[in-house]
Amino acid sequence: MGELGWAVGARSGGAASKKVLMVLRRRLATVGILAAALTACGGSGLLDTLGDRSHEYVQGSTTIPVVTAAPIDITGGIPLQDLDNRVGWFNDSIDGSSSNEVAVVISAVWQRGDGENRFIQATPHEISVALPGIQFLTVVPRTAESITSQLVYDTASATLDVGVSAAFGVWSGEPYESPDDRLIVLRVGQDVSISPSDGLQAVEVDEGVSLIWSDGLYQYELFCADLIVERQCRRIARSVVPLEILVGPGVPED
Repeated sequence: MGELGWAVGARSGGAASKKVLMVLRRRLATVGILAAALTACGGSGLLDTLGDRSHEYVQGSTTIPVVTAAPIDITGGIPLQDLDNRVGWFNDSIDGSSSNEVAVVISAVWQRGDGENRFIQATPHEISVALPGIQFLTVVPRTAESITSQLVYDTASATLDVGVSAAFGVWSGEPYESPDDRLIVLRVGQDVSISPSDGLQAVEVDEGVSLIWSDGLYQYELFCADLIVERQCRRIARSVVPLEILVGPGVPED
């Protein structure tokens, strides 16, 4: 059922708090709208396409700078490793904005869409500028091959959606070809309803495990497919660093 399936079938895990469940209930209100787009293509994004891949999707030729390549040995689940240059950003060769101005980037990405789809493919640089201080993972499954990235909009106002402002996917094969290749989904929102002091909140879902946390600036929701055990998902969640560090700065403004 793809990215939405785990949200639709969410049920409370032993560690999930009432606050976490309230967050999930609010988000489920949008599931009906997103589910209708599951077979769509075009400019739609991570959570609303798993069918035929559109020609709009660009296979990036550049990759993330090397962090380390040493595998992380964790018993059970699947092998993990630190993010390295074998994992490419799917949207790296999009002719994206190189501006460092928040408003300029948000507008430029919106103009690249069709005015209807909320999820618009965006480069990691664009996301790091549009959401200053946003963090991303530095530990991924060893089978990871590519990372997809979108900004998520409120189509009525052409501004970033507050509940989910950005979405990332980590894939073991060609993105959007098969849900079986989807290893990780990371959704980031500006509606911080969980305190940083609450730590990682776990919610058991039908196709894996979901962790929710806040750094005080953004709220993060990390889904790990069922091949990845919960302790590994927690290890991945704790590996976040500012996305800007991974992608580097854009073109300085005059």
